[in-house]
Amino acid sequence: MIQYHRFAVNPIQENSYLLWDETKQACVIDPGFSSPEEEAQLDHFITEHGLTLTRCLHTHLHFDHLWGAPHIMEKYRVVPEAPQIDIDDLPHLMQGLIESGSPFAQKILSIPFRALPETDVVAFGESTFRILHVPGHTRGHVAYYSPEDALVATGDVLFEGGDMGRADLWGGDYRQLITSIRTQLFTLPGETRVLTGHGGTTTIEHERTHFMYD
Repeated sequence: MIQYHRFAVNPIQENSYLLWDETKQACVIDPGFSSPEEEAQLDHFITEHGLTLTRCLHTHLHFDHLWGAPHIMEKYRVVPEAPQIDIDDLPHLMQGLIESGSPFAQKILSIPFRALPETDVVAFGESTFRILHVPGHTRGHVAYYSPEDALVATGDVLFEGGDMGRADLWGGDYRQLITSIRTQLFTLPGETRVLTGHGGTTTIEHERTHFMYD
């Protein structure tokens, strides 16, 4: 059974999730840890609970969701995994930071991201996620769904309160985003917990009922 802990981190208050099961193997989804203090929170939690970090998964590659990827690489020797389309688009997704001369941008561009498997399944310990393709916020955006544990990590696609992510950034598409939500997320069982990229945790049923967009 998957357990999880949410860290609300960085100036944008992005939700980074650490998930683990009875094997004590763990994965992190969208590590946005942006300071030594935030990285220390993650490290302390992993040590305190006797976990072994084996996987680093990204729903998409906007900077606030991958700020902590270098730390994951350096400390845990875990290669971050992401949608192939977003890996290909990374220079465009990071363009604003690149133009500002940000050393963070160059550090991110040097990470050897691994493409998610074409089988659309990822596992850690004895747990498995199905990869759901939900483009619209970015071209390659995915969600991670565990039918057994009735939870889905949606990144910046679906938020609490009937809201959804922006579609006006590079690679965004408004109609595609709504289609992704309706065909890939709202078809999941209503009791499925939604681990959002920002804001609170919710359920598919609640968001299906309160969705604000046509």
